[in-house]
Amino acid sequence: MPLTKDHFTSMRAKDVMTRDVIAVYANQQLSTATEKLLEHHITGAPVVSYDEVCVGVLSSKDILRREATDSQNDTVLSHMTTPAMTVSQDHSLLEVAAMLHSNAIHRVPVVDDLGQVVGILSTLDIVGQVLKAMAPDTTELQTTTSTNTKETP
Repeated sequence: MPLTKDHFTSMRAKDVMTRDVIAVYANQQLSTATEKLLEHHITGAPVVSYDEVCVGVLSSKDILRREATDSQNDTVLSHMTTPAMTVSQDHSLLEVAAMLHSNAIHRVPVVDDLGQVVGILSTLDIVGQVLKAMAPDTTELQTTTSTNTKETP
């Protein structure tokens, strides 16, 4: 099945997004937020306010920048990227991919009408959709990938 533009314009963010979102709080200590990212094996997360509204994004790049500047201000608020670029659940996958590419970012929070995070879309989510469209039976691809990425003793 050849990939077409229609495939990615008909799919919506809500069809692909991760719904179980790991978020951090703006007033949280940066070290605690970093531990949370490491614990969940993720490289970034939406930053939310006390009422769960998306106010920014914290990425590994933001954390590394903090390490490089040796800043003494240790809250997420002082190191996050703000304002957050967000999309609605009805954005097409093509629009999301274009946004990620043109802004050189790897994830975008999906928000509802109140600005609250309802999901997140990453470059890996989009790559997964490309694989599904090009190779509907990705079992062979997954097996090859996992054996190629295992560390040797």
